[in-house]
Amino acid sequence: MINRLQFRLMASFVVVIAVTLVVIAGVLMLFLQSRPVPLDSLRNDLGATSLEVDFTDVFEAIRQQQNNNNGNRDNQNSNGIRLNLQAFNDLSLYLDDNISNTDYRFFVLTNANRVLYDSEGRLDINDQVMVTEEQAVNTSSTNNQRNPLFSTGIFILQDQPQASEYVFVSRRVLNNVSLGRRDASPVDIKFWVTAPRPESSLAYTVDTFSDTFFLPLVQAALIGILIATVLSIWVARSVAKPLQRIADGTRVVAQGDYSHRVPVSGVHEARVVGLAFNDMTEQVQQTHQAQNDFLANVTHELRTPLTSIQGFSQAIMDGTATDPAMIQRSATIIHDESARLTRMVSDLLDLAKIQSGHLQMRRNVVETNQLLQTIGESLQFKAQAEKVNLDVSINTFVRIAGDGDRLAQVFTNLVDNAIKHTPEGGQVWFKAEQSDNGILVTVQDTGEGIPEDDVPRIFERFYQVDKSRHRKTSHNSIGLGLAITKEIIDAHHGRIWVESQPGVGTCFSVWLPILSADRSTMIMQKPQFN
Repeated sequence: MINRLQFRLMASFVVVIAVTLVVIAGVLMLFLQSRPVPLDSLRNDLGATSLEVDFTDVFEAIRQQQNNNNGNRDNQNSNGIRLNLQAFNDLSLYLDDNISNTDYRFFVLTNANRVLYDSEGRLDINDQVMVTEEQAVNTSSTNNQRNPLFSTGIFILQDQPQASEYVFVSRRVLNNVSLGRRDASPVDIKFWVTAPRPESSLAYTVDTFSDTFFLPLVQAALIGILIATVLSIWVARSVAKPLQRIADGTRVVAQGDYSHRVPVSGVHEARVVGLAFNDMTEQVQQTHQAQNDFLANVTHELRTPLTSIQGFSQAIMDGTATDPAMIQRSATIIHDESARLTRMVSDLLDLAKIQSGHLQMRRNVVETNQLLQTIGESLQFKAQAEKVNLDVSINTFVRIAGDGDRLAQVFTNLVDNAIKHTPEGGQVWFKAEQSDNGILVTVQDTGEGIPEDDVPRIFERFYQVDKSRHRKTSHNSIGLGLAITKEIIDAHHGRIWVESQPGVGTCFSVWLPILSADRSTMIMQKPQFN
């Protein structure tokens, strides 16, 4: 299981890195695709193709032919030539023979963008090309004038069903050329190499930027995945190793070693789990110890009355007890011990019902001053009999919602225990006052006190402080009174706690919430509910 967890953690790191890189690559491609397509590379290719075509020979041949035909009448303007029909044909034949790059479209145009030659033959001679953008590439010229030898830009062709944009690179190949008639104004001749303007697409983006972006991105991805793998191994071990120790600890505890604890280490979450495991095992150990004590106490509490009942009943059956007084004494002991067993069983049933929530408690408006005064007065006689001074001080008048009989059982038990454990001439205080939106009832005595080790367990079932300390009617105590008391107080949403110092005395405190006005009205309208 832990190995699978470690593998999953490692795989998760790698997958997260891979997915992140894929997302980054996708976003980058969308960003690049949304941008206008860069034209620099295409323009460089068009310019290089333009330089591959040499016009020197063809124009020199045309000039020589014209000079021979005209008897050198044009020598006065040796820099210029006239392109007549024959010259057009010679130029077209030359270009058709010497242009081998079929990926581009070639034009020969005048400086007014009038067509003299179209490699695809779609435009007629003297058609005009509409240029939408043009810029100089090189501003130097042979005559030091600022007439660019090269220019580039965008133009629109209408020779297709839908107008298309083309990218061009033009080169001036001849100056002062006369077209047709001898008196026509001279023009400059430009050679264009063109290609359709590329549209942004995924394939174009990948092809254009594969070397610039995607290859470094793949290299970074591989490095990132490698680093993520190493880090994931370390993180997975830091998480899985403490969990492995906890898993081993659960098997040890399952085998009965409740004292086993696991070291708290690793990442924060693993430490939290380790602390929770140690707290759990400590509580399990305490619960197990409480169960053992419960069984031991129950066994002890049942053995004593059962032994007495069995012994005295056997004496009556065997005829050993022949004297009427002895028979009466045996019967009395049997009756007292059976009554003790009955109380024990009844208390156990009540405790089980309270803890399971099956014991139905009545909810009435309880006048606390009247309830507590009655308990104090009823126990004055017992305190006098035990030669203990009982001081009752009820200084509050509040109402609470609860079961009056069960609350009377609680406070009677606390005061009765205080009287039992207070020596002759001692003092018991029974007080009540309002505190923190509730009533605080305290029962304090000057008895022998409770040892510090016994205080945390005083409310456990059948738990009794060392019986040698019980100087008064210890045989009547079965160790359930305080456990039942705590369950009743908890059922009333209250709190009970104890403070004690051996040789000084003990103080039990009970806090119960005061009945709110709305709740009081509701209970008074419906006196009782379960």
